[in-house]
Order: sequence, then C-alpha cells, then structure tokens
Amino acid sequence: MKHYLKFTGEYNQLKSLGFEFQKLYANDYLQWSKEEVRVWKKGAQVTIDCLTNYEGAFLKLLESNKANGKSMRVIDNSFFEIFVQRNTRECFNYEDKIELQRSERKAWIQWHGNEQKGLEPKPTVELRHVFFDDIAPFIMLLKKKWCELATY
Repeated sequence: MKHYLKFTGEYNQLKSLGFEFQKLYANDYLQWSKEEVRVWKKGAQVTIDCLTNYEGAFLKLLESNKANGKSMRVIDNSFFEIFVQRNTRECFNYEDKIELQRSERKAWIQWHGNEQKGLEPKPTVELRHVFFDDIAPFIMLLKKKWCELATY
C-alpha cells in the first residue's frame, strides 16, 4: 500500500497564497506550484520535489512523531534529516534508521551466514535533506487542512 498526499482544498484560492498556475498541454494537466511543492488537479495530488515518491511517507512520519512526542532531527535550523527506505518507500527518523539497519544486517547474516566475511549487505536506506524553505508551502497547506494522507 502506497501513501500519497491528497489535495482537499480550494484550487481557486491557491493563486492568492502565492502559487503559480500552469497548464501542461501534453495531457491537459492543471498544476499550481510554489517552491518545490506542486498541486495537481488531475488526481488531486500534492507532490514535493525533494521527496518525490516519499511525500505520503513523510506526512505519515510527521504524524507519527507528533503522536509519539518525537521530533525530527534538525540541522543548522534549516533542514530536516530523514532517512528513506527504498524497498518499502517509508521514511524514518535517525533513531529508527539505526534499528532498521540492525535488523537488515541481522537478516542478511541469517541468510548468508557468517562465513562470507568481507561482504556486506547492500544498503537500502538513504539520507534525505528536507529544507524548511522548500516545504513551507506544504506546511501551509497542512495548517489550512487542505492536504491529507491517502492511499492507492
């Protein structure tokens, strides 16, 4: 099950919020963009360039952190440091990433055995930097309750 961001707001009010309208003629797509955030009319989807294919997982992580009293790892007061798992398309905090790597290594050793010294499991977790300025329009949509987590 994959998560995505569903736009639930008013398209006609996006321009007043600083979004720029664009009609993409190839498939008659209507899109509003601001910074790295794009609102698509077809599919009512919100995408974030720096989080392509991980937007829903990022929102899920934000909601999970809020519910569990956790905070994101912030660097230089300018960006979040998150980790994405390419196989499952999930997002993790730093602490969760360490536990995920341990469990992946344990599973790899169980599968391949200890005799394969020098070989290491191929990493499936990668670091992503999410700059506050880039996602500010997305946060604004969240505060207005114009964006929600959906699955397909």
